[in-house]
Amino acid sequence: MTDETKLILVDQIEPLIVELRGQKVVLASDLAALYGGSVPRR
Repeated sequence: MTDETKLILVDQIEPLIVELRGQKVVLASDLAALYGGSVPRR
């Protein structure tokens, strides 16, 4: 873990939660956007 700590608010995450087959999930692309990363494309 780096020395820099990022705080992500519930208000930012809650709209990204979707329900798929009865499970609440956050898509990898949405997580990458939140954390400033990228998702490998196949």
